[in-house]
Amino acid sequence: MTIRRRLGRLIAVSAVALAALGASPAVAGAVSHVPIHHVPIRPPAPPQWICAGNAYPVNFVLTAHDPAGCSGLGRWYSQPATSGTWICQGSHYPTANFVLTAHSPSNCNGIGAWYMVVPTNNMWVCAGTALTGGHVTTAYQAGGCNGIGAWFMTTPSHGMWVCSASPLPPGWTTNQTSPSGCNGLGASRLV
Repeated sequence: MTIRRRLGRLIAVSAVALAALGASPAVAGAVSHVPIHHVPIRPPAPPQWICAGNAYPVNFVLTAHDPAGCSGLGRWYSQPATSGTWICQGSHYPTANFVLTAHSPSNCNGIGAWYMVVPTNNMWVCAGTALTGGHVTTAYQAGGCNGIGAWFMTTPSHGMWVCSASPLPPGWTTNQTSPSGCNGLGASRLV
């Protein structure tokens, strides 16, 4: 086989591989004249039950648990992460896009669940939730989120008192402290 023929086959295989990996028809077609409309394109993963211990797609969350599934190993229902969804305790979630605002210890067959929403300014979030978009916390409720604790999340402003545990967005610092702020957990004044 000549070098030209081998190179032609390599280019054809590359075009098919690019199409299978999701490259646009223009990109894959530019590599070769091989028609790519015959290459199947994979749709996004549908919501589905998965056996315990198996991986699930990024940006999916676990929303139900069946302890008897998968021959007694247990199984989880995975679905795309959307605002307004109860997710089972232990499920990962896209922390840059969502916060947890409520907790139910009985959901997911008694494992517990968190209520996941898109963050907005001036809202209560459960303790342990990663803050997004430069927010700070300004108040604390020990009984919030069904006894887990809750923080009030808002955007920072000059002179505002923030809880001592609050992350400080870039460009902000504090100049005073108050041990009684944030329900006795301590607070600092933003400057």
